[in-house]
Amino acid sequence: MKIRIKFEKHGNIKYIGHLDLMRFFQKMFRRAGLDISYSKGFNPHPIMSFASPLGVGMESVGEYLDVEMNSTLAPEEAIRVCNAASVDGVCLTEYVILPDDAKKSMALVSAADYRYVWKEDIPDAPKQAFWQEQLSAYLAQPSIVVTKKTKKSEQEIDIRPAIYRMELVSETPGFFMQVSAGSVLNIKPELLLTDFFSFAGETFDPYQFERWRMEMYTGEKDALVPLFRAV
Repeated sequence: MKIRIKFEKHGNIKYIGHLDLMRFFQKMFRRAGLDISYSKGFNPHPIMSFASPLGVGMESVGEYLDVEMNSTLAPEEAIRVCNAASVDGVCLTEYVILPDDAKKSMALVSAADYRYVWKEDIPDAPKQAFWQEQLSAYLAQPSIVVTKKTKKSEQEIDIRPAIYRMELVSETPGFFMQVSAGSVLNIKPELLLTDFFSFAGETFDPYQFERWRMEMYTGEKDALVPLFRAV
């Protein structure tokens, strides 16, 4: 039985890495008494996978975990017992029972929302009017070529088609971005912001920002669906 879980990750828990988070969920499921399926062999482990690992230091209200179970509680009860067995900073918000032939969320991801806002102790962030002028000019470009580096190589790519939305956050100084994600073309928000700041004559420092991933989607640009609805 396949289950897709949506959860939030915030506070100090943002500083633990992907493998530690996976171990946390394994222990949380055991404390909650859920009937998790295990792999076969000499070293059995829970059958689970994340849609897309979150970078250390980033918070989120839109993370996804797929897990296989032998049996399950009703979604509302499963959320209740898991949250009771969790810690401050990790909270389940959706629990969806999937069809047996459902694809893993990591294979479905095609886009993601991010939110970056200046920390309150950064007093000299440029004014909204400046950023609005620069953002309009930046997005008006027919192409935006950047150098994308990987562990093995680097290549120049045009990321303009992969920027679905980019706008100022009105209530606090910062930026909202919806970009292509997943295995086909994964655009990291800091790659985009580094290039945008350079265009504006500024230097991007990620440590000056509170960083959030807001949601992950599947589907095409004009018909995106949140992963918990992709059943």
